[in-house]
Order: sequence, then C-alpha cells, then structure tokens
Amino acid sequence: LGLSATPERWFDDEGTAELNEYFGEVLEPQLTLRDALDMGVLVPYEYFLIPVELCGEERSEYIELSREISRLWHGSEGEEESKPLTALLIKRSRLIASARNKLVELRGLAANLKGESHLLFYCGDGEVENPSTGEDERQIEAVTRLLGYDLGVRVAPFTFETPQEEREKLLTQLDAGDLK
Repeated sequence: LGLSATPERWFDDEGTAELNEYFGEVLEPQLTLRDALDMGVLVPYEYFLIPVELCGEERSEYIELSREISRLWHGSEGEEESKPLTALLIKRSRLIASARNKLVELRGLAANLKGESHLLFYCGDGEVENPSTGEDERQIEAVTRLLGYDLGVRVAPFTFETPQEEREKLLTQLDAGDLK
C-alpha cells in the first residue's frame, strides 16, 4: 500500500506520468487530512504558521527569479521551454525553504519547547550559511546544530539516507524520551 500527500507533481507532467506508470493511478477514495484525522489514521497535530521575511539579498534574488519565471511562463508553449521554467521554480522554492530568518525564528520557538517531547522538525533540502564558518551547509545540519548543540535539545536527524536499523533505534529512543 502506498500513501502520498502529493501524487501529482506541480509543473512536472513528465515526473507525474512516470510515478503513475510505476505505481499506477491514484486509488479512490482520496482522503483529505480532515478525513484521515476523523478516521484516527493520523496522529492529531497542531499546525502553526510563523511568517518569516526574506533578508535583503534573498528578497532581491526572489524578485529576479520571479521576473525570469514570469518571462518564461508567458513565452512558454512547448515542452522544451518547460525545463528551464521548472528549474527556476525549484530554485525559487529552495530559496524560500532555506531562508536565513527561519533559523532565527526556530531559535526563539525552540527556547519555549524545553519541556516538550516527541517533536518533529521538517527541513528543506536547501543550504544555509553557517554563521561560524561562513560556509554553506545543509539546512538539516544547521537545525540539528542549533537545537542539539546551541539549545541542548536531544535531537537526531532522520532522513531518507538513514539506514533502517538506525531508524528503528531512533524511534525507540524517541518513544523512551531519550530523544525529544
């Protein structure tokens, strides 16, 4: 049984077609989040939006990318032109996902989570600048450092690269309260 919240890929008809060819068409009935919560098949959760502004450099890059996307969008007619457009949309999405101020907001938010447990922090696949070294690092590394080293929260990364045996250990540690 496969479950996906996003079986159709935005601006990627080719990728969506490949997924459908491999897995088959989307099964009915399709459930909304509300349906799944009401059925008890999802853990109830609270979702809070925290607006984060792009810094000056990020804002300038966002505006430039948006202009280029608009230019390509209005001039695109064929498959050949969709690849550069898709690349720009992905680049702009990663820019938003890895905005520097997200870590500033996370630091403030995490300071209020001292007694909480069973927390999940989703990270983008982009990179952010390490303030100590000035080098770029993956956002998950920055979040792990901020929460674990700076704030003393017992955390561990859990990604698609985490081997199954390690995943099971991490879940056991989370369940026991050894990880937050």
